[in-house]
Amino acid sequence: MKEKIEQHLQNKTETRKLKEQEKVRAQNDSKVNVACFDLQQVLTTPHTINVFTVILQKEIGNYNLTVFDVGKKDGRCYMWHKGVAKRGANHIASCV
Repeated sequence: MKEKIEQHLQNKTETRKLKEQEKVRAQNDSKVNVACFDLQQVLTTPHTINVFTVILQKEIGNYNLTVFDVGKKDGRCYMWHKGVAKRGANHIASCV
């Protein structure tokens, strides 16, 4: 288990170095695009702290995928609810 943790930490360090190198490359070369993706935790609607209201209303899960173009420093958010699509790999790929 200790070896797995050490390997994970090493991979994390190498990945961050590579991300930084590609970030600089994208900022200096307009032909290179580097994007970072982040799918937030499920956002529920309606959002309430009143337990009684939650019992009477059915909450719906909403998803927010953020895509950030590192070179152009431009971010976009794509939102949808679970009635439209889920959050599997194919749904994310379709969104992108």
